[in-house]
This record gives sequence, C-alpha cells and structure tokens, in this order.
Amino acid sequence: MTILGLMSGTSLDGLDMCMVEFNRKNNWKILRAVTKNYPPGFKESILNLMHSDAAELAEANFKFTKFMAVLVNDFLSKNKLKPDYISFPGQTLFHQPQKGFTFQLGLGSVLASLTNTPVVWDFRTSDIALGGQGAPLVPCGEFELWKGYDIFLNLGGIANFSFKKNGKIWGSDICPCNMALNDIANKAGKKFDRGGILASGAEPNFKLVGKLIRSFYEHSHALGYEDYLQKWKKYLNTEKMEPNSLLSTITEAIAECIVAKIKKYKPKKIMVTGGGTWNTELVKRLKQKYPQSNWVVPHADVVNYKEAVVFAFLAYKRIRNQKNVLSSVTGSKYNHITGCISLP
Repeated sequence: MTILGLMSGTSLDGLDMCMVEFNRKNNWKILRAVTKNYPPGFKESILNLMHSDAAELAEANFKFTKFMAVLVNDFLSKNKLKPDYISFPGQTLFHQPQKGFTFQLGLGSVLASLTNTPVVWDFRTSDIALGGQGAPLVPCGEFELWKGYDIFLNLGGIANFSFKKNGKIWGSDICPCNMALNDIANKAGKKFDRGGILASGAEPNFKLVGKLIRSFYEHSHALGYEDYLQKWKKYLNTEKMEPNSLLSTITEAIAECIVAKIKKYKPKKIMVTGGGTWNTELVKRLKQKYPQSNWVVPHADVVNYKEAVVFAFLAYKRIRNQKNVLSSVTGSKYNHITGCISLP
C-alpha cells in the first residue's frame, strides 16, 4: 500500500510531501519526498485567521485545502505517482485541549475530491473527545518504525519528545522551538537562522533565559502557537536586545528546557529530527548540556520527513482498523483508532 503523507507544521514554512510504501509486516520505504515552500505572506495570512470571524474562517478552510490540492497534484503529476491514500493532518490553527477543543485547517473531503484519491484526515478531535490532548500523535508510530532508540526528539515549530517507561510509550511537548527562532530571525531580515550562525555569535541573556524556562517548566497540555504568544513572545517583545542576542537567548532556553525534560530518563541513544536538527548551534548546546547520550542525526530524509512518514503510518493503521493512538501518550481514556476517511 502506498500512502502520501503530508505535513504542514507550526513553523508554516512549507508542505512536506512524502510517498511511503508499507507492507503487512510494517516494513516500509520512502519512494519520493519533497518540501514545497509556501509563498511570501502565506504564513502571516494563516496566523491572521486566529482573529477572523466564522465566515472568514470557513472560506479560508476551503481556500487552504484547494491550495494543498494544487501542491499535491503537481507533486504527483511531476513524479508520475498515484498513492492508494493521502494522509492529511491539516494545519493546526487552534489547539486548546484544556478547554476541550482543537481545530485543524483543511478539509479531507475536499482534498479527496480534488485529487481523486481517498484521504485520511481529522486525526485529533476523537482523542480530545476521549479526554486526551489530541497530541502528540507522532510517538504512536516512532517506536514501531525505528528500533533501538531510547528517546525520539523532534525539533519542529514546537520541541517534543517520546520515550518508553514501564513498557509503555509516552510523549510530551516541551517548549516552542523553530516558531520562536524563526520569528526573531524574521526581524533580522532572515527567513531563519541558518545553522544557528546568528545565535552562535552572541551571548545569551541568562536572566531572560530563566524567565523563558520557568514559563514552560511545568505544563500539562499539548502546546500550540497560542502558548508561544502568551508565554514567550510577551517577554521577547519587551526586551530591547539585538536579534542575535535574542536568538542566542532563545536557543539557550530551548536547549535547557529539552535537557531538563529528557535527562531524568537517562537515555543512551536519542534520535534528533525536525528542521531544528540543521541548527548546528542548537544541537551543539544540547550535546554540551547532556554529553552522556549518543545524539543521532539520521538520514536527511528521516530528519526532514519523519512526521510525514509517521502520519502516513497512522493512516495505514487506520485503514487496517488498527489502534493508532496510545492513551499513555495523549492522556485519553484508552487506546483507540483515529482518523476520518473521505472518498473522492
């Protein structure tokens, strides 16, 4: 079975498209993968929807999905591919499980019609209904797809990790990551801090580092963009610091938050993936703060497309009516099957 896994993360920099082939023994391979960068102004237009009215949001939901369909059809046409299914987790716009709701931009039914391909989508709402956080969902697939690791660390828009404890898989968001770094880099006229070069040339403001760490030291819910706005950006907006110093400060805070979370499990081998993996300065600080572990950066396709691969796998399990959400990870009442299937 071939499934096209899609991923549009909280950094809103582009759409990951990864065609994955699975067999019944859960063996898999990537057939083709690419990231299509979003056009200028796209990120801002999506984030502005957080302040839109109901009619504007409904209109944007269709427009966003139609744009996704254009990108998908172009990818499939150029590579002469025809997946059996598409896995479409959408674009998280609101995520407040503590209030009992989540909202992902993107309509699987529309995407199915426009691509003439069955679509598995809406992965989070059933978990929210069952008392879970609706996230993170990636840990539910990591330990099945990659063997031999104690912890999986994802440096995406939000840093999150998964681990095994007492025979169960657990997962947790940690703190903002690329969404914070990119936000400050944008103010310096850069799309992002390539390799962490800007951060590496400045000293952190350790007083501000402490404030940032404390704001995320203990949290009991999956994180969203709202958390960055409410907990970190309010500090960053009031500090009169050069962008390089802010980037160094944020990089330090991210590294401290991550190591504080993972070191209690004494991991010997950690897989690091997500766009932040290419931030050499951030990874260097992680290794310096916890040298007891082997920090492994896998093949570039895994680094860049792991979440798209996992969502393809979650869709694969949904199609086969196998449980693809673990209560130990999301906090829901029990392990269950998630995902709606829309036919063209």
